[in-house]
Amino acid sequence: MVTRNIAFVSSFLPRKCGIATFTSDLIENAKRSAGHRLSPLVVAMEGNQKFDYDDIVKFEIRRNVKNDYISAADYINFSGISLVSLQHEYGLFGGNCGSYISLLLNRLNKPIITTLHTILDEPSEYQYKILCDIADASYKIAVMSHRGITMLKEIYNVPDEKIEFMPHGMPDLPFVDSNDFKQELGFEGRKIILTFGLLNREIGRAHV
Repeated sequence: MVTRNIAFVSSFLPRKCGIATFTSDLIENAKRSAGHRLSPLVVAMEGNQKFDYDDIVKFEIRRNVKNDYISAADYINFSGISLVSLQHEYGLFGGNCGSYISLLLNRLNKPIITTLHTILDEPSEYQYKILCDIADASYKIAVMSHRGITMLKEIYNVPDEKIEFMPHGMPDLPFVDSNDFKQELGFEGRKIILTFGLLNREIGRAHV
């Protein structure tokens, strides 16, 4: 039985971050599917504070320290890793528009699968270059909407065979009548629109 050692480069719990929660759920479900054939580890992106991580976190990258990205790549290259899963959001990484992630990607000698959590339809010149560099370095690009696929092909010229559609997903919960909850929350008689994007006051651009 072949064991796949996968490094996940992402923010991670207990950091309060939607991508940290996403990555934790991704790992748990991958382990549930693969069983003992999967051995994951996390390279955690630090924010503005330190966290007490579980043992699965083997390396921490300080957002604005360039050498940490290089050291993380060296750690991955010499750790028997089969694959790298990168969770990309511009704000996770240091440098202009998160450009420091290129220091890690350019030094890795492992296949990379990148999940894009933000795709901009009107990127700046620098944002455009960074996403194109990430796409070039990645074996596969995972997106969570069909609109994202179209944008990658038409705006960023990413080849179709490199793009994979991965539905965002949510827990499988039983259907119940929403009217009771609307009444409880003070929204009785009103329509409610839901989005799978994380909403908070720090997000000032559309997510797809």
